[in-house]
Formats: sequence, structure tokens, C-alpha cells
Amino acid sequence: MSEESGQEKSEDPTDKKKEDSKKKGQSLRSKDLSTAIVVLSAFLLFYVFSSSIIEKVRFVFSMSFSASREEIYNPVLMLKMVGTIFTTIFYEFIPFMTLMVLASLVGSVLMGGIHFSAESLMFKLERMNPIKGLQKMFSLKSIVELVKSVLKFVLIISLFALALNTYKDDLYLLQSYGYLQGIADGMNDLFSMLIIISMSLFIVSMVDVPFQIFDHIKKLKMTKQEVKDESKDQEGKPEVKGQIRKKQQELKNKRMMNDVPKADVIITNPTHYAIAIKYDQDDGKAPIVVAKGLDNIALMINKVAKAHNVTFVEAPPLARSLYYHVDIGGEIPGGLYVAVAQVLAYVYELEMFKSGKSKYPNKPYKYEIPDELQRK
Repeated sequence: MSEESGQEKSEDPTDKKKEDSKKKGQSLRSKDLSTAIVVLSAFLLFYVFSSSIIEKVRFVFSMSFSASREEIYNPVLMLKMVGTIFTTIFYEFIPFMTLMVLASLVGSVLMGGIHFSAESLMFKLERMNPIKGLQKMFSLKSIVELVKSVLKFVLIISLFALALNTYKDDLYLLQSYGYLQGIADGMNDLFSMLIIISMSLFIVSMVDVPFQIFDHIKKLKMTKQEVKDESKDQEGKPEVKGQIRKKQQELKNKRMMNDVPKADVIITNPTHYAIAIKYDQDDGKAPIVVAKGLDNIALMINKVAKAHNVTFVEAPPLARSLYYHVDIGGEIPGGLYVAVAQVLAYVYELEMFKSGKSKYPNKPYKYEIPDELQRK
């Protein structure tokens, strides 16, 4: 019954519906995919910058633990040393943090693209509605998010425990190393554990991405009535009408160009007008215009005709008359029978000449065009 009344949201969203949702800030996003990309980027960058980071950490520890008594008890010297340490750390992590910010942006826009919505930043009283808040709490998405969060927590903790168990001996041995060697080995162990954790996040995102796509499309689904109302509203707009007319003309031109190779002759002006004529002797009807065009369309007709070896005949008065007085698919009017017959006879004799059965024909140069069929 709901389908008959058009109230069930069973229709795929239209382009306008999708654009409207983007304006409202309802873009396709996967937080888990973004998190996985950020974490993966973190350990890759950590691996790339590891040598430099370890060197700087060594420098910081060396400076911290080798400070003289004078430096420790002299506030000026102590501030200078602390400033050097912080400056070293700051400049070392600038490229790292910059690339991390870029990675977080990539993770955010990878699925839904870049969209800025001022409307989503505006205050709306309906957001304060407690009933809607409760509905969201017990919605399918909230339940899925809860289950997903629990599974994600269990998975990450399990893998982290597995990583600790795998590297427990290495971690235990760190205390027996010098601090410089301990830093280097500790960094390597941390890098390995980050790989394991990031892989677990990608496993979660592989489940989250299909769900987010399904949920996003489901939210944008429309009723049959909504589709009808939007269609009526769009059709009434001048710009939409213009687009429809343009599309119709493009389809018409495409169909017309498909008929050009079937023509027996192209009558030209020679460049401004092009009329494609086809004559079937067996059907007993007058020749018909299968294509016609002015300026750019005429050039397109000529190009297609040349590619298919259709004969051209230059007859400016006849071309203009046919263009203005015969529709595409229409038969030649009686007043132009003689003129068109002259052209077709010339084409026929030309074909006979090419096959060696006749001498080269004389091209017609004068065409009788009735006054009522002259260009107006």
C-alpha cells in the first residue's frame, strides 16, 4: 500500500538530490578509513624520518643528561638549553606533522570529495529536539556504530597484546642496553607494532566503507512522489528547459548524422548549406531529405559524407530552397522534382562513368526553382 501511495523511499536519488545533500554537509565519509590512512601514514612517515628522529632524540637525551652543574643552576643557561631542545624537536617534527595533516585531509575527502557547506554550520533549533536525539540513539546506524566500536576495541587490544607478546623479549632487553642503543631498538619495535595496529584499522575500515555507502544511499532515497515533484519543478525552470532543448537537438543531430552515409548525394552551397538526399526507386516515392544543416552542422554533414564517399553536387539555389522548405525525413515538393532529378541523374551517370560504362557526364549548372520555393 505504501508503494502505491508513493510514500516508500524506493527510488534512487536524483542528481539534484545529491547536490542538495552536499550543500547540507551530508557527504559520504568513513571515519574508520580516515583513521586507518592517518595511522598508516604515521608509521610510513615514521619509517622515512626514523633515522633523523633517532638522531635528534639522541641529541636531546645527550644534551639533557650531560648538562654541567653550572648549566643546571644557572637559569639563563638552563633556559638556553631548554630552548635549544624545544627548537630541535619543533623543526624536526614540522615536516612530519605537515604530512600528517595532509594525510588526514586525504582520508577525509577520499570517499566523498571536497565540499564546504555553510548551511551545516548554521544553528538549527531542530537539532535541540530530544525526540530526534533519542531516535538517532536507537537507529540502525547507532547500533551498527556501537557494535563496530566494540569489535574495533577488541580487535585493536587483541592485536596490541599479540604485538607486546611477540616483542616482549626485545622490550625486556632494552633495559640492558645503553640509552642510545635502547632508543634505536625501541623505535624499531614501536614501528613494527604500529604496522600491526594499522592493519587492524584497515580491516575495520573494509567493513565500514560498504556500510557507509549503503547508509548514505539509503538516506538519499526518494519516494515516487518526490521524484515526480522534483521533475515538475525542474522542468519549469528556463535553464532546465534550455538544457532539455539542447539535449534534444544533440540527439536529433546524432540520429541525422547516422543517416548521412545512406544518402545518394549531398547538395551544397558549397560551405554554408548541406542537404543529404536519398532516393529509393523501388518504393515509388519522391526523394527524401535525410539530413540538412547550416554552417557548423553543414560542415559536420560534409565531413561524415566524405568519410563514406558520398557524392557532392554544388547547387546553391537548390540547397537553400531544400533547407528552408523541406523538413528532415520529408519528401521533395513537386516544384523541385525537376531540379532534384537533374542532380540524381548526374550522380547516376557519374557512377556509370566510374565503372567504365559511360563517358564523363556534364554537370548541371541551371536549376529551375519556383518563386514560392525560393529562400524566404
